[in-house]
Amino acid sequence: MAQFQTPQFIEREAKIIGPLSFRQAAYVGVPLLISFVLWFVIAADYFILFVAIVLLLQGAGIVLAFGKVEGKTIPEVIMNVLFFLSKPKTYVWRRGNVKLHFKKEEYASPRANGAGLQKAELVRKSRVADLAVKVQTKK
Repeated sequence: MAQFQTPQFIEREAKIIGPLSFRQAAYVGVPLLISFVLWFVIAADYFILFVAIVLLLQGAGIVLAFGKVEGKTIPEVIMNVLFFLSKPKTYVWRRGNVKLHFKKEEYASPRANGAGLQKAELVRKSRVADLAVKVQTKK
């Protein structure tokens, strides 16, 4: 019989750019590109604002690239939150088309024949109940 090797670490992404996968490199690289463009747009006049924006962008990129919450990446968590918030939250229970069936039993009064209650009338018609009465009365 042929034996096959089971691949391990299937959930790992391929490392493309050094120790980073393509997705991680994109999360870190896109804020760098935006920072590069902002350098020419606002750095000369508002350097403090430029530094604050770059720190926020790079911080967000690093958190998106490397952050995990209970084993899930931050982009997965954000997508799950967005899907959860976009769906309706009203849950109404509705019974399906189930028809209820009731067993109809007729009641026969033990005093109808005038003899009163007798031991045989107290025993139900099931074998389990009959055996239970016999065990309890030791007969």
